[in-house]
Amino acid sequence: MVTEFLFITLWQDLYRLQAARWFVMLLIGILTALVASFIDITVTELSKVKFRLIHRCILFALCTLQLLNCRVYVFVIGVDSGSRCVTRESLAWRNVA
Repeated sequence: MVTEFLFITLWQDLYRLQAARWFVMLLIGILTALVASFIDITVTELSKVKFRLIHRCILFALCTLQLLNCRVYVFVIGVDSGSRCVTRESLAWRNVA
């Protein structure tokens, strides 16, 4: 009787341990998916902002006939390279997640 009780208690503890492990794995999977989704949405939105900003800058340069103005090109290159750095780091973290 005592041996049977200990055997049942041992199996119940093992089932609880397995359930806890599966729950932890489920939480890790959900958090990983949330981080990946956040990074993907952020990269998409930052790309839209970048292209909108560069488009406005080029239109401004065309409208004011400042085509040879170096500041416009330096600004465009700075925005483009800065956004590429952010995108590259975001994608590096996306591969980690």
